[in-house]
Amino acid sequence: MSHLKKPRKRRAKRKAKRETWKSDALLAAIEPGRWYARPDLLRLCPEVGYDHIKRKVVYWRGRGWLEQADSPDWRPEQWAGVLARPTPRYLFRLTARGVEERGRRVMLL
Repeated sequence: MSHLKKPRKRRAKRKAKRETWKSDALLAAIEPGRWYARPDLLRLCPEVGYDHIKRKVVYWRGRGWLEQADSPDWRPEQWAGVLARPTPRYLFRLTARGVEERGRRVMLL
């Protein structure tokens, strides 16, 4: 069984390496001090994909690069099927640590 796990690990490492440019491009597209919802991030960098954005928002929040706030326009009744496009519940922006990391990544692009 252990011989099956090694190729999977290698494949996962290669995939992570291939997707590094997506993270760099997304981080470079975010302007410091500006609030974004996840759909806004997708519009900034459509080639990245929504699933990648969801993962990165969680990862970057854990590292302290993004802060999250409730959207002032969000209302719970929007999710009852009233609106076709409800307002996103959360907004995100870069923290000071995120701005530093963005500076490092932009230099690499």
